[in-house]
Amino acid sequence: MHMKEQFSVFSEIRNNDHLIKYVLENTPMGIALVDHEIYYTTVNSIFARSLGYTVEEIEGMSPVDITSPLFLSRDEFHFSRLVSRELDSYTIKKQVFKRNGEALDICVDVFSYYSENRESVYFIGFYKKCLPFYKEYFAMINTELYQTIKTNSDPGILIADHNGQILFCSCYAASFLGFSVMEINNNTLSEVMKTEHVLLLLNMIPWKIIGNVMGYELEFRHKDGSYIPVISKVFIDDTNYFKNGTLLIIVFDKELIKLTGEQEADRNFWETEILSEVRKLRVSLQLYQNGGRKNEPAGIDINLSNFNLTSRESEILLMLLERKNTKEIAYQLNLAEITIRKHFTRLYEKFGVSCREDLLFKFYGKGIN
Repeated sequence: MHMKEQFSVFSEIRNNDHLIKYVLENTPMGIALVDHEIYYTTVNSIFARSLGYTVEEIEGMSPVDITSPLFLSRDEFHFSRLVSRELDSYTIKKQVFKRNGEALDICVDVFSYYSENRESVYFIGFYKKCLPFYKEYFAMINTELYQTIKTNSDPGILIADHNGQILFCSCYAASFLGFSVMEINNNTLSEVMKTEHVLLLLNMIPWKIIGNVMGYELEFRHKDGSYIPVISKVFIDDTNYFKNGTLLIIVFDKELIKLTGEQEADRNFWETEILSEVRKLRVSLQLYQNGGRKNEPAGIDINLSNFNLTSRESEILLMLLERKNTKEIAYQLNLAEITIRKHFTRLYEKFGVSCREDLLFKFYGKGIN
């Protein structure tokens, strides 16, 4: 039913108890009434059956009980505006849980409804199945993410907040890990991922690396206790679209085959290197903030003529001062990471320091001697 048609129906039923009862029983879509305290007071059989409940079981429950956490804040925001009469209606797409823990993607059109005696105000929702919300959401926030899932009817997706609490899980991601969607949404990332990988991802959130999709090899923990390595794309969304603050989005790209011993050693080295970069960047960021400087390094007048730097070393130094990590510098300059690390070593020698944070301190802590 088109939104305008629904609004026309709503206008007719909002003050007619007999008509609302007829609509509940005869309209071929899920319909539910909730009160001010956001509890279902009346639902029709279509709505109850679609979630695997009886009408009696679901009446007295709250939408909060069956809604994926990602959508609660946004739904509450719109609902509060409906209660205060700033809005007459609103539409929201969200994921709800069936009784067996599976997920259902629905679109809800919500209107206020007054009883005939005008003593009670309820809110009526027209529920219908819809395409997953994340396709239009990803198209809005990042083209690369959208292209990743565009041709995939059920991609593996996890969305978590800055504390690592999982707010959304796609059906494929849950089944891939041996859980129901409801089970995943009641967990944190640390319950379904390797601990050091969780720390790596959560440490990225305060930097708000907006606009960049980063590829990582992450290990996920199956319900049976085994680990599954997956090439994943990671994106940090700072739009606050769902009223949950900054979100960490993980999209499964492809599962890896079992690694050989040599590949495992390479991967462990890579993980150690990345975690080392995380620690260094955190220290340098603290030094930068403690130095009280608010301008970007590019705006600082730095005289490097006394340090006998090559053009490449100068270029890498300036990128380092912009707090880029080894991987980012290597990618931007189209060089191997080991080459970048050799340049770092020569820079440390020329400036008389032993590590990156000491070098940064020379610039941001007390200047160059």
